[in-house]
Amino acid sequence: MTKRKKAQKHTEQLLKLKPSHRRFLKKPFGQLCTQKSALLSARKARFTVSVGDATTLFFLSNSFAPNVSIVDFLEKRSPTSESHREQILSAGYGETFVASNPPGTLSQGALLAVKEAISFASKSARSSSKRTAKPANALIAIVGEEDLVFLAAALHAPPGAFIFYGQPGKGIVAFECTRESKIRVERVLGEAFE
Repeated sequence: MTKRKKAQKHTEQLLKLKPSHRRFLKKPFGQLCTQKSALLSARKARFTVSVGDATTLFFLSNSFAPNVSIVDFLEKRSPTSESHREQILSAGYGETFVASNPPGTLSQGALLAVKEAISFASKSARSSSKRTAKPANALIAIVGEEDLVFLAAALHAPPGAFIFYGQPGKGIVAFECTRESKIRVERVLGEAFE
């Protein structure tokens, strides 16, 4: 049975996106690619994170389980269908984390959940050659909105990891975690949030 960890909700700090930066963060933060190209990149990557219900469902439907999946059970601001919700929840995650993250923010709870999920999946992936019965991937269920949680994943994912998220109406964005990209994310967190 999957354990559920709940990130702290009360008296937590929120990083709020400045209104002047909303348009900037709507641009792809990585390379915009087709679904086929995203799937090929994911299969080659040593560590993957999917952000968003549609992106996560795309990978799961193609028999690929990202190391970490971040969802809010919303697609285009509407509740995910029950069948899609069940498909995500029944994917067999080794660990599930729950965090609150209001729209337009990045909460301490979400940051902590991402850090813990990536740590769990990284350790589990390294020890998966020992044939443990527990799956090595993690699910983060966001109560609120997961859009900006991509930045937390980019901050905490190991070098060489790929983070995939949907760009509505355009495709999937593939973001490779490098030293330079992490510096860019830290700069954005410092400039775009208050």
